Amino acid sequence: MIDLTDRKINEICNSSELKTFGIILYNEENPNIIKLLRDDDYWNALDKASGEKFIIFTIKPKKGFTKIPQMQEGMMGMLVPVWEEPSDNKEILDNFDLKSTKELPKFFIFTKVGDVLLKKSITIDETNVDISLEQLKKIFQNIRDIIEKSDIREEHKVQIHDKIEHELEKHNFRKALLKVDSFLGKIKKYISPF
Repeated sequence: MIDLTDRKINEICNSSELKTFGIILYNEENPNIIKLLRDDDYWNALDKASGEKFIIFTIKPKKGFTKIPQMQEGMMGMLVPVWEEPSDNKEILDNFDLKSTKELPKFFIFTKVGDVLLKKSITIDETNVDISLEQLKKIFQNIRDIIEKSDIREEHKVQIHDKIEHELEKHNFRKALLKVDSFLGKIKKYISPF
């Protein structure tokens, strides 16, 4: 795993050596992810889970902020706070097709096929550090296994990305089922049998 605080994202995406790679995108609003990435033991566990062929980068964009918009003199308007992104984040938002850094933390997987960069993302569960660690370790191990068992020739890269995308979709589906199950469990407490 490599922290990308000083490197350009475009250089990574355009590197001819990287065929499949991941990026964890987080901000200061994600304290459990920060704790996970700063702790050497957690970092090493994630690095081991991803293996040598599947490289993971981390990026922490500049912090956005909420501000009251300025009204021109003589104009009336609603003073509703508006989210403002620093101009330094424009490249990150454009490269990752994000509207704002409020949508973080996310994990992105990229597969290069010729001049095309295939992408899939999931939201990282940051309920606590251990949940985040287990979620990312499992995803990294599954992706590492797919990469190690696959043929990396140009014509097979799309199939590799499809397998990885399927793995992430299974993860998202399991997460959605757990939310529904939790919701139904809460409803059952309030419903009395007739």
